[in-house]
Amino acid sequence: MIINGGTIEQTAAGSICYCIDNNTSAYDAKVIINGGVIRKATGSAIRMFCNSTTKENSIVVNGGEIYGGYAAIWIQLPGSGAQAKKATLEVNGGTLRTNGGYAFYDYTYGDIFDAVHYTLNGGTFEGYVFSYGANIDITGGTYNAAVEIEQSLPSVVSVSDGTFKGGCYCYGDNASTGYITGGTYFVEPEAASIANGYEAVAEQNYWVVKAAN
Repeated sequence: MIINGGTIEQTAAGSICYCIDNNTSAYDAKVIINGGVIRKATGSAIRMFCNSTTKENSIVVNGGEIYGGYAAIWIQLPGSGAQAKKATLEVNGGTLRTNGGYAFYDYTYGDIFDAVHYTLNGGTFEGYVFSYGANIDITGGTYNAAVEIEQSLPSVVSVSDGTFKGGCYCYGDNASTGYITGGTYFVEPEAASIANGYEAVAEQNYWVVKAAN
């Protein structure tokens, strides 16, 4: 599915009613959003229902606006058998917006995040970003609330650029360290999060992470 414009709105109030339900039950499920508005006033606007270890479940956001009252995008690993279900989210532009909830978040009922990858190159995230341990590469974008990765199991996190108004954190039994090599932060990054050879330099009311002199 490719969306270039227009408006997709889900008016049903139920929490399992979505504008787009990207489901990998039998086939690859690929969505590319280049423009337009995708809106659900309550609940989540888009669900990625990732229930395959072989079928590709992917969303690429290049533009447009996605609004969900609770979350713009929800990534769900529905199985409980500790399988590595596949999911890929790439954001290059556009806006993921919510009313005090999540720009996007994920949840698992027992499957693992080994094959879940998020690449965030740009865009505006007007809400929290939360993951239970996906592999995340952040190279840009504006994050108006906190970015949090809870790492009970090991995963790979890297942050090389972006503007973070609520901070960027990894925590849990396998929390990553030294994953930040760039970016602008309105909450001072924790020392353990900054990679060797880099430093957070205070500039007015924010910090910029850059190579140490």
